[in-house]
Amino acid sequence: MIKFLLVFILIIISNEAGSVKIIGLEDDGKTPLQKFLDNQLISGVYDVHNPIYCSQKAKKQYLPEILPLDTVLKVMKNGNQVTVKGNMDILVSIIKNALDMLNKNSDLMTYKKHVCVGFFNDEKAINGNAYSHGHGYMIFDFKLIQYLYNLPDEMRSSWVFDYLALHEFAHQLQYWNADEEILNVVKNKQSSKNSELAADCVSAALLTNMNINLPPDLFDVSAVGITGGAYALGDFLYESPDHHGTPEERKKAAQFGINMIIDNMDSIKSGILKHTSGSILKSCNTFVKLTLN
Repeated sequence: MIKFLLVFILIIISNEAGSVKIIGLEDDGKTPLQKFLDNQLISGVYDVHNPIYCSQKAKKQYLPEILPLDTVLKVMKNGNQVTVKGNMDILVSIIKNALDMLNKNSDLMTYKKHVCVGFFNDEKAINGNAYSHGHGYMIFDFKLIQYLYNLPDEMRSSWVFDYLALHEFAHQLQYWNADEEILNVVKNKQSSKNSELAADCVSAALLTNMNINLPPDLFDVSAVGITGGAYALGDFLYESPDHHGTPEERKKAAQFGINMIIDNMDSIKSGILKHTSGSILKSCNTFVKLTLN
């Protein structure tokens, strides 16, 4: 019998102090957060099925059942299939572009951190759901993406997907910055309203900053997907700890995030003003507390 020797590339990651962590074939059972705390300084956005950067043991421990990449989410009228893999590639690209932008702006809170993203099926939610886990996971139900794409023309654009992806990424930024609003939610000290509205604001600011060189007319058409998506996900569950804000409040939060970038466009384009996750969060939190409470 012929024996094949499989050689796996070991990825060596060094921190500034010079300590070295080696990631090999063995699954260490650690979440992205635990890897970071263990000085496995990894930067980027990865498919949750990636066995190198996203522990499969940890995935099973912390997440609901994740859909395989070859799962067919929808069959189009022309017979083409919409799969998890196709949507995953888009999702990873959107979040990675935002993370790269923040890293380029010397954001210390995003330095050498990574997230793992995936798709799941929330059978209890008619229109689907999406979650951002403090351990470094972001998971999406395709039903929610489809719901946003099916909004009326005056409320949607191709950016509804971007808005949703970056809303969940905004929650990761809240965790990475030890943001008081989301920590109070985790500790059951307050409802999720403020942290959700701030995430709408952050998502809008990131997406606007990433597209700051678009012609104004094209930007205005595309930005409808930000405010329209935010409005569509509002609710009136005032007494619920899961209250995310009313449709109008969510739209206002998103619009403030857009304006934050547009009003400082010249300074941003010239490089004088470089937003970090911390600076964006601070402005969004202040707006939410002063205006939407």
